[in-house]
Amino acid sequence: SPVLGNAFGKNILYVCSPADGKIYAFNATVSSSKIGKELSPWYSSSGTYSVDASPAVSDDYVIVATSEINASNKVYALDKSDFTEKWSYQYTTGDICYSSSPNIANDKVFLTSWNGVIWDTPLVSFLYSYKLLTGNNKVIALNVADGSKLWDSDLPAGSFSTPAVADDMVFVGCDNMFGHNLLVFNEDTGEKIWNVSLGLFGRSSPVVYNGKVFVVVKQQSLFSARGDVKLIALDEYTGEMIWNKTIAEKIAAFELLPRGLGFYNVISTATPAIYENTIYVTSP
Repeated sequence: SPVLGNAFGKNILYVCSPADGKIYAFNATVSSSKIGKELSPWYSSSGTYSVDASPAVSDDYVIVATSEINASNKVYALDKSDFTEKWSYQYTTGDICYSSSPNIANDKVFLTSWNGVIWDTPLVSFLYSYKLLTGNNKVIALNVADGSKLWDSDLPAGSFSTPAVADDMVFVGCDNMFGHNLLVFNEDTGEKIWNVSLGLFGRSSPVVYNGKVFVVVKQQSLFSARGDVKLIALDEYTGEMIWNKTIAEKIAAFELLPRGLGFYNVISTATPAIYENTIYVTSP
């Protein structure tokens, strides 16, 4: 998705293109004659970045995180005005892949990751729980000013879900099929506060609003080729379920195929949007 920022006193749309690996900037302030017509990029990055999620925009930087399979990927801070690289961060050990958008809040960058091996699926998540399989399934907090790591914490499975940040807490969804898959951490220390088992998140992200956490998850049985997609409301501070609603039934379990094939997109897919106490959500 395009992300709106500001540079040169103008509204700028920043877009990552998986087709050519470029980061593009578009002037979003256009004359009425151009409304509804294709815009030409104002400028683009000189380097290429393997990114399959949206960028994040701070006061100074465009933050992108790369997502090559079987690689040790990086997080980059690019200058908003010309895309020069200001800093980069690389996890110290092993392959790691960022397939969700970063979230910038309170001078920090929050990201989730998965281990980036092509065969990984939610079916093997129980192996992480019993320490029979290891990998960089993480939530990571970086200093937005220089990219230094503030903290990281292990997740019980890989995550394609952008963290939500509210009230000094970080809310993270992951694809653990056999246990906790919504986890909440202290924003400053990474200490775990609470966790619950709801279902597979896929690319859906938690949304925090008025003391509640809203999530869309797919509840998938190990022995079924299909699962139900639900919208769930939880208490922000305890994780107690307030209500839930089924929005799609018997959706095919494509997420059980290797992630490198790209089918992980259809686990639950929809992040809720909230406006004036109304929740808008799409079903698969």
